Amino acid sequence: MNFAGVAQAIRARLAGDAALSALTTYVGYDKPQDTKPESMVPFPFTVIEDVSATPWDTKTSDGGEQLIQVTTFARPTASRSAIDLADAAAQATYDALHDFDLVVSGSNVVNCLFDSSPGNIPDPDGFTRYRPLTFRVTYDDGT
Repeated sequence: MNFAGVAQAIRARLAGDAALSALTTYVGYDKPQDTKPESMVPFPFTVIEDVSATPWDTKTSDGGEQLIQVTTFARPTASRSAIDLADAAAQATYDALHDFDLVVSGSNVVNCLFDSSPGNIPDPDGFTRYRPLTFRVTYDDGT
């Protein structure tokens, strides 16, 4: 299994995507949220999480399938609603990853496909909206 390689490839692809970079202030693994609920720093931001992994081995190679969740957290601005920002970032994420040939160090990616999204979700804080998207990444070690 190549847990770190897949996560790094996803982050590199998203951090380098112009459409997503124009919408978010941060792409990474930790939520950089300010401790003050009303603060706009650092919204919107995108977080990458490893949901699950399953071996996908054959007689001649080792591989795996990982579900990676990418979530953008947004708050309303003077010109855009939180729903609009979260949806726009979700679309940019989808466009960057779905059916894209990821470059994963030490592995050959077979597929990177959009798997599911529960939709645009209101946060209990009353300000924030988020839209998680799950991608299924299938790969082998290339031997």
